[in-house]
Amino acid sequence: MESALHKIAPKGLKIIETLCFNPDEGFLRLSGHIDRLEQTCSKLLYPFDRGAILMALGEAVDDKLSRIRLTVNIDGKIDIKIGEIQNFDRWRVGISDKVLSSKDPWLSIKTTNRIIYDTERENLKNLDEVLFLNENKEVCEGTITNVFLLVNNFLLTPPLHCGCLPGVLRQEILSKGKAKEQVLFIDDLYLADKIFVGNSLRGLIPVDLSLIHI
Repeated sequence: MESALHKIAPKGLKIIETLCFNPDEGFLRLSGHIDRLEQTCSKLLYPFDRGAILMALGEAVDDKLSRIRLTVNIDGKIDIKIGEIQNFDRWRVGISDKVLSSKDPWLSIKTTNRIIYDTERENLKNLDEVLFLNENKEVCEGTITNVFLLVNNFLLTPPLHCGCLPGVLRQEILSKGKAKEQVLFIDDLYLADKIFVGNSLRGLIPVDLSLIHI
């Protein structure tokens, strides 16, 4: 089996899944994360062992609310790191001056090949997140979040072809019919009733329009 991504993958590349563990509910959206992990392993020709992954996750957690960072390498080795979850009522969000390419295949999978995202997070300063635009000036995503606009009591989120990660929370919201895909531009941010960024770890986080800096 050939894989275009496998051929160009950087040395030491790892696949990432970041989950929330709640002692009362278990791993949130677990099936969505495991299914996405399996798909990414298939694209990169990495070994995938669902049973071993589930066992490793179960052995890693205790009775605390936790952030779980799971990685899988080219040999199928599973590594898990546990951290705290920091939640904020609202996030201050800016627009990055770095431009994504909608044709970049790495934007569609979650791996350690994410220099542009990590660099922007290191330089956030007084912001909690920044949003990226692509070469067509379409809104894509944040460094660790998908984007949602509330317009007329319905959520809109950029389609994957703009250059977005298929976030697990994003997919859940779309599957429940609570959102639809739509190409969005900067002007749409200001016309929206509300703006949210979100991921499976933190859920939807409201963004105050007055805190968006371009």
